[in-house]
Amino acid sequence: MQSFDVVIVGAGAAGLFCAGVAGQLGLKVLVLDHSEKVAEKIRISGGGRANFTNVDVTAANFLSENPRFCRSALSRYTPQHFLALMQRHGIPFHEKHKGQLFCDRSAEDIIQMLIDLGIPVHERAPEADELMREVETWIEAEMHRLDPEAYVGQH
Repeated sequence: MQSFDVVIVGAGAAGLFCAGVAGQLGLKVLVLDHSEKVAEKIRISGGGRANFTNVDVTAANFLSENPRFCRSALSRYTPQHFLALMQRHGIPFHEKHKGQLFCDRSAEDIIQMLIDLGIPVHERAPEADELMREVETWIEAEMHRLDPEAYVGQH
């Protein structure tokens, strides 16, 4: 039986990004998804070129019961952080209008970048490679509602 440090449900943009970060921290990651391919929504967004961010987005663009959450999240990881990541991976992009950014080539560029985040690459220091583990992806998983009462007292 295999064991994992982290299990992420959903192989979309957020799930793959989280898996990549966890992999960089040296954790063994399992990503579960129901789709035949990971990142299906990325693949089809922006006509296949991934409308991946908007540089003009601020907390004022979001409605929430907790407006501080959005301010906090956007201040910790800005669109500029993601653009720097894209540039480090050599992914060309352009602005169409009103701050909307798209890949020059294909959404597949972003998908591959997100998959590669948790895998050692030549830019990382040798000591970091020792901590890295590959992100494993299992496709076609089924999700079932679990009865929490069935697990009481089992740990």
